[in-house]
Amino acid sequence: MFKRKIKKAAESQEADVETVKTENDSIFLGLPMYKSSRRSIRDPLKEEIIKLIKDIDLFKGMKDRELKKIYTEFHSREYKKNEYIFKEGSPCGALFIVRSGEISIQRTKTITDKSNRFNMKHYTEVYAKITEGGMFGEMAFLNEDTLRTTDAVCTEPAKTILLFPDSLSNFFKKEPAICQKFLKNVISIQGKSLKDTNHELLEAKLQNKKLIDYINSLQNESSPTIKSVDEIILQDSVTTDRG
Repeated sequence: MFKRKIKKAAESQEADVETVKTENDSIFLGLPMYKSSRRSIRDPLKEEIIKLIKDIDLFKGMKDRELKKIYTEFHSREYKKNEYIFKEGSPCGALFIVRSGEISIQRTKTITDKSNRFNMKHYTEVYAKITEGGMFGEMAFLNEDTLRTTDAVCTEPAKTILLFPDSLSNFFKKEPAICQKFLKNVISIQGKSLKDTNHELLEAKLQNKKLIDYINSLQNESSPTIKSVDEIILQDSVTTDRG
């Protein structure tokens, strides 16, 4: 009788196990057959951005795993042709990296027409054209209170990624090693930029000196010798007033 009870219990247990048919018509029996599997979901945007920032000086020395972590702090923005990304005098809110398109870093200047003091002329001076892989606005990470000194305008439709100092500072608290590399790169970029600016200023001074020497060589002995570019501008202004 005892064996009969065991047999009935076994038959009852088998009856409780349902046969389940999946969408693929594959059949499995019972609950113990579950098996967990971990799959990596391909993110095309993530792969594109990681590949892009690898070659940018701002992320120099960072490993792939570090780039994947900092990727979470990126924000994506798209702009139309002739649209302003920011204007001169606006706060330095973010750093921009160009994914595609072209951005003109420029400044609008105003001059007075000498023939008519009330006629103001405007012209645009372009400092740089930023294309894929280029970045601008890194001053946002050095001093958030600094105002933009130029305009950033899309000369063609553009896609960008942004980094905001506020949100990134919280990320850096958790990742001090990445923070150290990032800030080191920012300082290096600014140092190079300053060095290039000093070189350009030196070249400009040398060119001005050559220009002054040439003008003085054309002057008659009775004419006063001009010593600086400012004197040329002043002399030209006085001549125009007399005319």
